[in-house]
Amino acid sequence: MAKFHSKFFSFPKLGDLFRKDLWRKLTALGLALLLYIVVSPKAKKIEPTEVKAPISIVLPPNIIRLDNEYRTALVHLEGSQWQMDKIQRGDLKIEVRPEVTPGKLNSGTLSVRINPENVIFPPGRKAKIGSIVPKEFDISIDRIVTESFPVKALFTEKTLPDQERFGEEELAVSSYKCLPAEVKITASNTLLKLMKQERRSIMTEPISIDSTLGEGFSCTAKLVAPEGTVAAPTQVRVEVSLTRKTGSRIIRDVPLTMLLPPRKGSEQGEYHYGFTPAKNAEITISGNQLTLAELLDSEFRAFVDVSSLTKPGNVELPVSVYVPPSKTPVSAKVSPAKVTVTVERRK
Repeated sequence: MAKFHSKFFSFPKLGDLFRKDLWRKLTALGLALLLYIVVSPKAKKIEPTEVKAPISIVLPPNIIRLDNEYRTALVHLEGSQWQMDKIQRGDLKIEVRPEVTPGKLNSGTLSVRINPENVIFPPGRKAKIGSIVPKEFDISIDRIVTESFPVKALFTEKTLPDQERFGEEELAVSSYKCLPAEVKITASNTLLKLMKQERRSIMTEPISIDSTLGEGFSCTAKLVAPEGTVAAPTQVRVEVSLTRKTGSRIIRDVPLTMLLPPRKGSEQGEYHYGFTPAKNAEITISGNQLTLAELLDSEFRAFVDVSSLTKPGNVELPVSVYVPPSKTPVSAKVSPAKVTVTVERRK
């Protein structure tokens, strides 16, 4: 034991402790004392601080918060100046997981209480919590439910310059089918009840149609879910059948004329023809809207063919319509459809 003592704790070695690198050791000791002088007041002095912290409310998966108000709380901290210097604005967060009972859910209002353990400090930083303002507040809640709603497609025409539309036939949607015809909508119970009462449908994004699509087409269209809802699926397949877009126009007070038998030179002919009663006609034309817009009312004629009448008397004949040439077919109906023609021999 004496040998061990003399080897490690002999007086000559203790002397070397002070004789070797004495100035370095004195310098290190001085720096340590200086650091203690600077740090010690901060470690002992109590410095109250107020920090504004955002509040995060974590609800059960089947519960939704109806009011989306951004909330913060003022946290009063107590600690040494050294601790306060390490805590910066934005470092603190508050996370609350309130318990939702059936009674609170039915009332639609949930009281949220903030406790000190709900305050989250950054790693390695801590301080005593004096108070939290506000400590309690109410939020509006509701159940999350899922219901089925029908899908409707929204269509829009492709707008083309006039020179590109020349000679084209406008098309209209005659029918369409969405696959699937219904989608699931997830939202608050209150919102879905209102949508059911209003018989709401889920619309697609606008689907463009133009004359290059032929008689029909199919496409994938995204759904536009109402605000506050989630749709599943988020898009549908739309099968569309097209037809020519037609219109009609009424031409009133059209003079009723006659198609007479052939005559030689300037002779008046053997018979005189008249209408009973004599009146103007009304022509209704139907066809492609662009074509109708290019045709003038004055280009249409209403007439009665009397060229085959060869003896006096009263004869009921149909009224015919002259339709001018057009880019696309135009149909015409005339009123009256028939008239009585009086044939008299000239005196």
